[in-house]
Amino acid sequence: MKYVESTYLAQYSMTAPYFHNGAAKTLDEAVTVMAKMQLDKELSKEQIADIVAFLNSLTGEFPKQTMPVCQPHPVKRLINYAVETRFIASLLLLDKKR
Repeated sequence: MKYVESTYLAQYSMTAPYFHNGAAKTLDEAVTVMAKMQLDKELSKEQIADIVAFLNSLTGEFPKQTMPVCQPHPVKRLINYAVETRFIASLLLLDKKR
């Protein structure tokens, strides 16, 4: 018996139409085609319904994901600081010249 890692199939029932060209409009149709093309088997309606029920059971809410906040690189911070202080210093010099 072959095992399939189900994480690849999560939310699959919500991604119709199926296949690269959208040829299968329903999950039942996609299961039927895959059984014929990859396994060379004709599945019964009950087998198709079981597989579709399994695929539907993998559908749920997506987990909330938060992106990490990266700190700026220390050298970049130093350069930004140097640019800012040079800018402030030039403003002060301009102010003194007036």
